[in-house]
Amino acid sequence: MRILLILFINSCALLSYAQESSPITNKLLEIYTQQDLERLESNHPTLLLRLKYYMTDAFQIIDRKDLKSNLKWEGEIDMNPDDFNILKLEREKGISPDSKKRKIYKIKNTEQALIYFSTSEFNDAFNAYRQNIKS
Repeated sequence: MRILLILFINSCALLSYAQESSPITNKLLEIYTQQDLERLESNHPTLLLRLKYYMTDAFQIIDRKDLKSNLKWEGEIDMNPDDFNILKLEREKGISPDSKKRKIYKIKNTEQALIYFSTSEFNDAFNAYRQNIKS
């Protein structure tokens, strides 16, 4: 019995470490404290799931050549398209999604663009995602 208890505790510790060291969790820790994330996990797990989904699915990076030439650009943004934190970018650059329309930014010193999905698009995608993981 004691061995089972020790194995269980070690398993939980390993699982906790694996969750904490994920790239998404590390990016969330740039904005929130570990205590905040634990509180969300305990009290508002859907909100934590939404934040994690937001970190990877609220936007898309695309080559500018694949976009229509007559687009209305929101501006140019200085960022590393290969490694960035969307929440940190929002905080530092003062950007945010629109409720109904996509926002498109040129990424400085690249031929890429950041497409910021509208909140209604994001909410629809997140709700579909939640339905898929429930199945």
